[in-house]
Amino acid sequence: MGFRNCFIFDKRFWLDIIFPNRCAFCKEIIPWDDYSCESCAEKLPYIDKEICERCGKRICICESAGICYDRCYSVVWYEESIRNAVVRFKTESPENFAVFFGEKLAEKILKDNLNIDIVTSVPSSIKVLRQRGYNQASELGRKTAEYLKTPFYHNLLSKKNSAVKQHDLSMKERAEYVKGLYNFSGNVSVKGKSILLCDDIITTGSTLNACAAVLKENGARSVICAVAANTDYINNKNDLQ
Repeated sequence: MGFRNCFIFDKRFWLDIIFPNRCAFCKEIIPWDDYSCESCAEKLPYIDKEICERCGKRICICESAGICYDRCYSVVWYEESIRNAVVRFKTESPENFAVFFGEKLAEKILKDNLNIDIVTSVPSSIKVLRQRGYNQASELGRKTAEYLKTPFYHNLLSKKNSAVKQHDLSMKERAEYVKGLYNFSGNVSVKGKSILLCDDIITTGSTLNACAAVLKENGARSVICAVAANTDYINNKNDLQ
């Protein structure tokens, strides 16, 4: 280990003195350079069933939902044991969650030797950004890009303000609702490029599909999706998107 890589140059070491580092899942205090406790990491509901490689769901929705993205990676099932951590990720921005899942997603993508040109994320509306102060999908995308050593652009897409809560809609209603909700910023050209699109959860796939469609309409060669959590049953009204 070189001198520059010594722990004294890591800001997390010094922050831990004032703000003790906590597990991304149970919030127990852990060593400054960890992201979760061993117990939580071992008990997470990792994807253990065969899923469709393209749409990312256990019950394939490629035809019924008209999926236009090319592949979808996910790490865990969205079950009770992970629900609270996901909600905190949406509202409290714990960095450890983004780092933990960013690393897991990058490992899956690198294992498949995929060529990714740009990493981006599902955008939040300006209203939500002002309320939360951050976009959890961007936090995950940024960390995934760091592990992939690939450029990350948080503002490749934008989202219109909306008062509708998607988790109150059926799969068909979601698919209709998200049409026209997302726009391409034009800040960076995506023509002929492979895009990695990140989000925290996949439920029906409607949000990812709508964003992928916009990217492809603007010349993207392929859109690969990467999410932390995956709902097993796509019509469960209690699942969040």
